[in-house]
Amino acid sequence: MRKKYILIPTILLLISSSLFSPSGSASGADLPAERDHVPGQLVIRTKGAPGQAPGKAAAAAQSVNAHASHVYGKLSVLQFDNDAQAQKALLKLRNNPDIEAVSLNYIYSLGPEIEESGRPRSGEVAAEMLDEGYDPLVYIPDDPMGDNQWHLSMIQYFLTDPPEADPPCIVVIDTGVNYNHPDLTGKVYQGHDFIDDPNNLGIDTDGPMDHNGHGTHVAGIAAGNTNNTLGISGVSPNSNILAVRVLDAGGSGSTATVVAGLEWANAATSADCGGQEPKIYNLSLGGPDSDAVNAAISDAVVLNRIVAAAAGNSNRSAKIGNYPGANPDTFTVASTEDNNHRSYFSNYDKPIDPWVHIAAPGSGILSTYFSDYRKLSGTSMATPVIAGAAARVWAKNPTMTALDVQDQLINTAMPAKGFPNNTRVVNLYKALGGTLLTIQGEVVNAGTNKIIKGATVVVKKVGVKTAICNTTTNDAGFYVCDNLPATGKYRVKVSRPGIATFSRVFIVNDDLYNANLALSKVITTPGSWTATILWEGQEPFNAVGKEIDLWFVNTTRPSSPICYSTWRNKMDASPWNLLMSKDSWAFRSKTRMTEAGWVKPSYSGKSIQVWAVLWDHYNWPAKSRITNSNLTAVIYKNNKVVRRMQVPKFPRNRLADHWFLGTINLGAGTWATSNTIKTDAQLPSCVIYQ
Repeated sequence: MRKKYILIPTILLLISSSLFSPSGSASGADLPAERDHVPGQLVIRTKGAPGQAPGKAAAAAQSVNAHASHVYGKLSVLQFDNDAQAQKALLKLRNNPDIEAVSLNYIYSLGPEIEESGRPRSGEVAAEMLDEGYDPLVYIPDDPMGDNQWHLSMIQYFLTDPPEADPPCIVVIDTGVNYNHPDLTGKVYQGHDFIDDPNNLGIDTDGPMDHNGHGTHVAGIAAGNTNNTLGISGVSPNSNILAVRVLDAGGSGSTATVVAGLEWANAATSADCGGQEPKIYNLSLGGPDSDAVNAAISDAVVLNRIVAAAAGNSNRSAKIGNYPGANPDTFTVASTEDNNHRSYFSNYDKPIDPWVHIAAPGSGILSTYFSDYRKLSGTSMATPVIAGAAARVWAKNPTMTALDVQDQLINTAMPAKGFPNNTRVVNLYKALGGTLLTIQGEVVNAGTNKIIKGATVVVKKVGVKTAICNTTTNDAGFYVCDNLPATGKYRVKVSRPGIATFSRVFIVNDDLYNANLALSKVITTPGSWTATILWEGQEPFNAVGKEIDLWFVNTTRPSSPICYSTWRNKMDASPWNLLMSKDSWAFRSKTRMTEAGWVKPSYSGKSIQVWAVLWDHYNWPAKSRITNSNLTAVIYKNNKVVRRMQVPKFPRNRLADHWFLGTINLGAGTWATSNTIKTDAQLPSCVIYQ
């Protein structure tokens, strides 16, 4: 069963990948206080039938000396002379027995849409899979831009059966949708435009046409026409789109427009969407918390509908300003990049305050835009991936409830990195019942902390000579091998000219296993030693400034040892000729941490210790001790692996922050393993760690 998290996304997830906009970046919380609502206005939802709303709203307005304007359904706006009167009336109306919900008329909006066309993406993964003999590939549409839709490969779209017939309709509550776009033709049904016709008087002339581009982009991701020899492929291409416009050409709306859109969607039936039930809503927008919005979302949940909402693009965990995503009744979506890491902009949650349900690809997503195509980034883009996936699951399992569908997506999701609360990324193939086992991972240069693209990756089951797959890392340094025959031990071997060939055995015990590797560059000086360290799996950190450093300690003179560290970037330091890597400043990216150091002894007879030292200057939490943290170390001699080690699981006391790997005897050319955890007091005196 799904844990009942308050997994709500942040509000402005829309904005492509930019988080910092002067007008309200990625979340309503970023808006200046004087601009977060319409001055002098309250929004109310009355109890009872919608037909009673105008009369009840008028009576409520009279009780607080305001003017009432009925909008739609049970929604009305009350206008006051000033904000002070509105704030005073807010408290009084909360006790009115005819009022279900009341709030300021908050502003909801998108952030600036940033085109990502110039940013290199992995792309062409489907073609790579064909070239490398991946089998089986079940569904390969003929859309010419499909090779540039990396997100489809990441969710294993091409391993699924052809899209299901009779899926649910997806309601896009946004800036509208260009229903004339050639890749959306025939599937967009016009709901209502609450920007040009807020009071539902039938006065707008072009319906919910998109004058911004955002809603059209969302619609294409979720359900663009597929196998039509044109443009892109949608996640649920057989789903129709019901367009409801609640944001204007500038990407702004209000509580009133958003609630009106939700109420209209709640009243919609299959007759409004080409015979498909409107069971999934996409909300790629955001603003402050509103009782009126929450009440409309609650009604949708009662109707057994999924409200997919973006988590927001503020790179933070706070729920404030990230509604409706932070509403526990929504299905909240974070964003990932094409290496399965959290997108740098994506909001996230923490174990102490869970509110994000799931992640989906959201960086550099190609989709329909106005009358053309464009790459945008944001949790706005990740949310329609989930909306489309939900439609596919529901079509295959029509007796499921909305909660069942969400559980299915969560329970079959893949591990992701960079999320403190272990949020997982959607896997459409597994969600539809697929059972193929997958091993994947990122290959990085341990010395520079940069990804290695174009490296050859060979995967074999231990004890079997024939390779299961032979592929290369993509532009994000990422590889995927998704035809493993069973759980068990697999050897992953990686090589590339100029990089030391490296292999390691991983125990695959899940449907998808992240097997990341850090490689050392080739050292040509005889007698050289190399040490690398790498975080594997879910990193136990989230704050800038925390990191592990490699230290090499000359203990020839125990009373005054000499230390060399990667963070000092020592090059050919006499007399040891320690050739150090560039310091990774590991947690700046918060997704990857590798470091390496090389030792070129100029004369024999000396020994040096190798340490991995945790900086605790930033008050590293006790639960994130170096012990049991999945930190891996590899010791090379002349480019050959001498020893691989996992950090010990114990002890985990507050002072045991440092890992003593072992000692290199330069004279004898041997390695002596220690693999023990040490306290601050046991560190060599020359180590600086505070």
